[in-house]
Amino acid sequence: MTSNPAPPRRRLLSGVYGLRLLYRPQGRRTVAIAFAVVAVLDYLKEALSELAVMDRRPLNFDFGQFQRAAQDLSAGRSPYDVFLGMHCTQWCLGGYIYTPLVAEVLRPIAHLPLPRAATIWLVLSHLMVLATALLLWRALRGRTTTAALATMLAVSLLYQPLFENFSYVQIGPLLLVIMAGAAVLHLSGGTRRTAWAGALVGLATVIKVTPLLAAPALFPPGWARRDREHAGRLREGAAGIAGLVGAGIVLVVAMLLFVPFTADFFTQVLPHIGGGTTVYENKSFPSFIGRIFEFTAAAEPGWNLVAPGSALVTAAGMLLFIGSAALLAGRIRLRAGAQVPARAAAFGAYIAAMPIVSTITWRHHLSVNILAMALLLPALWPRDGGPSSRAARWLLAASYPLTYIQQDLAHRLALPHPLVHPTLLEVARVVVIDDLNLFGMVCLWLACLLALRGLRDTMSATT
Repeated sequence: MTSNPAPPRRRLLSGVYGLRLLYRPQGRRTVAIAFAVVAVLDYLKEALSELAVMDRRPLNFDFGQFQRAAQDLSAGRSPYDVFLGMHCTQWCLGGYIYTPLVAEVLRPIAHLPLPRAATIWLVLSHLMVLATALLLWRALRGRTTTAALATMLAVSLLYQPLFENFSYVQIGPLLLVIMAGAAVLHLSGGTRRTAWAGALVGLATVIKVTPLLAAPALFPPGWARRDREHAGRLREGAAGIAGLVGAGIVLVVAMLLFVPFTADFFTQVLPHIGGGTTVYENKSFPSFIGRIFEFTAAAEPGWNLVAPGSALVTAAGMLLFIGSAALLAGRIRLRAGAQVPARAAAFGAYIAAMPIVSTITWRHHLSVNILAMALLLPALWPRDGGPSSRAARWLLAASYPLTYIQQDLAHRLALPHPLVHPTLLEVARVVVIDDLNLFGMVCLWLACLLALRGLRDTMSATT
């Protein structure tokens, strides 16, 4: 005698009118595409509005500093005189602090009036965002669902840190498209493509040092395992590192030879900005630790707390966020057909860790999170089959509003009035609310690790 199979379990809210549409693939696709169309139209409206009022916008920070640095190079002056003239022991407000390469790139428009030069760079920034979207679409289509791609496009175009790049006319879109190109090449696999991916990471590193933290992503998942493919994975990773080092050396040597004052960046500027800062606008892990010590020392002066050095905290952050990702990615044994989503999730983990570990992370630096989010799609919303980790889906969803929230709003919520004699409970409340952006970054990083872990070969792991 056979028993009848149990009826399928009814999903929560699946019978509610309107919401039940989201439980059907065709319905999700239609809603996601409509959401993407609305986001594109809103993005175009905001972009045109910003360009229309460029003459009336305050451009002294940050693009004004870039243009002045380019003008200084053209005039034979050091672009770092303003920053170094403040005699800062760490980062302090004012002056140009990027490598001379950024100023060199802007030299062709340095002679133009500031609003016109900013308009040109802003238009180029929008084109870089378009190029990033096209790169990711070509790499991810067929590996994830149309609904996931459309939703990712929508939430990316509405992402507040990306718009802060446009507001300040910053260089985030430039780094975003370079790292997206590196990720796409890495997903393709092969020694030659990985070498070019490494070269792009090297280029990004010369523009801003932080992308160097993504170097371990050039090794394919499972590279540390002793199996038949071990030598091939090592060769591929070595080619990526060779491309990174080669591109970095060529660019730095060229700058030392042809761009004056390049040595000043490495010998004078970099040591100062490497010290970080504990101002609440800095959303990095080292800044978070420094603020904990500062607030706790104010609450309990008798404890005589001394904050650890920034170098020590940065090293601890690298060990925690980069080291653990490298350990998981290096030792994992993947199930069949999981190579590409695993590469994407691992690359996303290092991208997500970059702004966490960096000594200085402003809100506009979080635009790189868009790349980490997109790289999770093949693992969490595959075209066929289920997600590698449902917990990672929730963490990814939580990371978006946490990194989206504006820093001034979080600061007003954390400190509605000055704390004269703070208690430890007040210190905890201020630190938690003030650093919601950091917690969002950590959620994204954890989502990448869980997505990668969910792609392992569980049968091999248990034997």
